[in-house]
Amino acid sequence: MLSSWFVNPAFMAGAALIAAPIIIHLLHRLNFRRVSWAAMEFLLDSQRRNRRRIFFEQFLLLLLRCLLILGVVVLLARPLAGERLWSLIAAGQRSEHVIVIDDSFSMGQRLGTTTGFGEGLRMTRLLLTGLADQPGKQFVTILRTSQRNEPEIAGAPLDRPLVDRFGQLSESWEPSDLATPPGDGVAQAASLLAANDASQRSVYLVSDYRAKDWGEEGDLVKSLRKLSENQTELYLLDVASQASPNLTVERLSASLGSAAAELPFDVAVEVHNDGPDAVERVRVHPRLNDSPLPAQTIERIESGQSARVTFPVRANEIGRHRLQVSLEEDALATDNKRWLAFDLEPSIPVLIVAGDARRLGARFLSFALAPGGGVNTGLVATIHGPEFPTGVDLAEFRAVYLVNVPQLDGKASEAIVDFVKDGGGLGIFLGEQISVDSYNAQLAAEGGFLPAALGPVRDVSDENELGVGLAWQSHPVFRVFEGERNPFLDAVRFQRYFTLSDEEAARDEESIVASTSEGDPLVVESTLGRGRVMLFLSTVEPSWNTWARNPSFVVAMLELQRHLATPAIEGPEARVGVPWQVDLDTALYRPAATFTIPSRGDGAARTLEVDAERTGLAATVTLDQTEVAGIYRLTRTRTDGSEEIVAKAINVDPAEGKLAKLTAEARRELLQGIEHHYFLPSDFRADADEGAFEPRDVILLILVLMLFFEQWLAYRLSYHLK
Repeated sequence: MLSSWFVNPAFMAGAALIAAPIIIHLLHRLNFRRVSWAAMEFLLDSQRRNRRRIFFEQFLLLLLRCLLILGVVVLLARPLAGERLWSLIAAGQRSEHVIVIDDSFSMGQRLGTTTGFGEGLRMTRLLLTGLADQPGKQFVTILRTSQRNEPEIAGAPLDRPLVDRFGQLSESWEPSDLATPPGDGVAQAASLLAANDASQRSVYLVSDYRAKDWGEEGDLVKSLRKLSENQTELYLLDVASQASPNLTVERLSASLGSAAAELPFDVAVEVHNDGPDAVERVRVHPRLNDSPLPAQTIERIESGQSARVTFPVRANEIGRHRLQVSLEEDALATDNKRWLAFDLEPSIPVLIVAGDARRLGARFLSFALAPGGGVNTGLVATIHGPEFPTGVDLAEFRAVYLVNVPQLDGKASEAIVDFVKDGGGLGIFLGEQISVDSYNAQLAAEGGFLPAALGPVRDVSDENELGVGLAWQSHPVFRVFEGERNPFLDAVRFQRYFTLSDEEAARDEESIVASTSEGDPLVVESTLGRGRVMLFLSTVEPSWNTWARNPSFVVAMLELQRHLATPAIEGPEARVGVPWQVDLDTALYRPAATFTIPSRGDGAARTLEVDAERTGLAATVTLDQTEVAGIYRLTRTRTDGSEEIVAKAINVDPAEGKLAKLTAEARRELLQGIEHHYFLPSDFRADADEGAFEPRDVILLILVLMLFFEQWLAYRLSYHLK
């Protein structure tokens, strides 16, 4: 029982020492002898008159000496603070504490010599130390948001050894690469407490309180409100009093649709400035297969804005490659890096379907894309015609071109639609063999791929023998010609071209890439799924125009190929924490795979063998352990025993790098009606108790006063010669 009252209850055994003054007093009374003396009668008379006062003063002196000894013993035993004594009313009750530690990578923000996460661990340890001194039955659960379903400490009795255990466990902890919302951790805490019968329950959220995690009343606020309504004490521990400026690599992309070994391709890096001020001359450091490339510079990024730098990269070897870009060190290191994994083939295959037996237009286009000789564009053109090829897997090609193809059957049209939706590019050139009714009925209808319904052919040669000129919009295909007046494009003339139907005449101008000098559309673009479709309303060969004989034609066709091979909508970027699933055809592959998982820092990668989940001939292997950003590899084995390796870049969520703090006003508004306690690091000093009230301070003061009074009283009652 004494342990509920004192920090060091063993010292209370010294209370037996209060018997010493009493024993000394009794022994002192026996240490005298009787002597008859005539003058004693006068002293006895005086004693009878003052006997009661003297007895009281001697008793008071004895009591003071006993209390002094008892006071020293109590001082050594160290009684609990007042508010803890009041809690003795509930000493027999169970108190359950759940501590949620946010270990999202934003907690890695540097704060002087430590980080937000390090500050959170320090605050948590001081919190545990304080709770361990509380009376009653104390139990604690500690969980990190990245592993909220597997608490580090679950329902353990809270005492000093547990505090030491937490210190040992947390030495190896560090912020994860994940962007786990703290609301998920609070929801898990609520779930744990819902199944707990403790009479007193408390939840502590150790986080950096970023504005992005709160917003309006989302899951986090709803969980806190539910806990408050269930009589749970809420404590909000903020590890960072203010945000720091931060730069984030938001995106790393490459024009891989036009990439091949020994050919340069463009790489684009987008950097976001989350700081309050504009930054200048931001250096971006790329590395290809661990070899550094020349650093790139973004001249200026405004506050709250993103900027892009594009630069060429060339890899000479066929096969797998990895590209990494990084920024120079700032407040948050985790979002300063990004990875990209890609494979390079020796060439870029494209398919040209020729609608006429002579394949004249197809040969002109093929020569522009792959002229041969000493010119290496990396493109290899395959010409089929005049029928659309059957049994050809369009997925093997980066782009498909239809040149004066009269019509397509249903299966061919469906194959092209699927190809484009999956990110492929489609170019369509018209000509004399085109049937407007067939195209409009089949290809321009719902579910088709034609960007616009066709109208009749317009022949301007009767009005203008030379034809009309070409006018273009700012577009990737024609961007290379922008700037000063281009003499080559100015010489291009069109004598015949298809018009758009009356319904399409007033279509969105953004879809019209180029037109005649008189304003009639010549090139129309649309998107379908993740891919692009570009419709040229004239011929590719110089029968309806002079473009194919103009030097600008080759440049424009190469830019067209680059544009079509780049998906209009990039596929979803792989993020940490999201499982990687790969389908396996068991007719070709064994139903298992080996994943190579990167490690944080300079540690060695580890491997994990995963068996596939089978459904008939189909099978799927899933890697759930994707908590670290970097390059992952999958090794799958074919039925003939040969191995194939697939690489994938998994990156952090760039939104986690937005470090803007939740303001006090916004916090009060969001948590209106929710009783809570909010603390900053300054509230968790190691010496915080020194300035707080302690019973021992009062006891020491009382002892000093009692000692002075005892000495004065002893002096007064003792005999002194004058």
